Amino acid sequence: MLFVFIGCSAITANGFVPTGAAEQPKVVAISLAHGFAIVILTYATAKISGGQLNPAVTLSLMLLREETVLRGVLIIIHQLLGGLVGAAWLLVVYPVNPTDNNPNALEAVNYGAHGLGPDVTPGQGFMMEILLTFILVFTVLRVAIDRDNAGTLAPLAVGITVIAIHLVGIN
Repeated sequence: MLFVFIGCSAITANGFVPTGAAEQPKVVAISLAHGFAIVILTYATAKISGGQLNPAVTLSLMLLREETVLRGVLIIIHQLLGGLVGAAWLLVVYPVNPTDNNPNALEAVNYGAHGLGPDVTPGQGFMMEILLTFILVFTVLRVAIDRDNAGTLAPLAVGITVIAIHLVGIN
């Protein structure tokens, strides 16, 4: 819920629309918002769900038998429902009835949803998503789950990874 709300709010507040031209200050602000949100929320939920905020991470933990199937499925359901609630909060916070002086900020940025840049094919976007998700999951597994490496700084490493993959993946 909070991750979707914070991430999409950062996109909306910055008025980011992928145009093909790098809007670096906006990209950096959006990447930092996503990364810091992950750090904060992972620390905050560590004792509740093990800091699992991403269904890909939870699915990986289930496949590695670090999470039971039942608990993993319940966590994923809650992650998805939380995302819907976070998206609904965007509709509460940002104006949805545009006027000449107050355009619909959410609609202008596709409600903060991911999209492809103008020169990116669906295949390229899919491959980028796979690679960046792999980087995230690999980082989580190595710094948060691996008993030799797991420590209290794991959420920071995961948050920095989220910043990096957003810097690479946006636009």
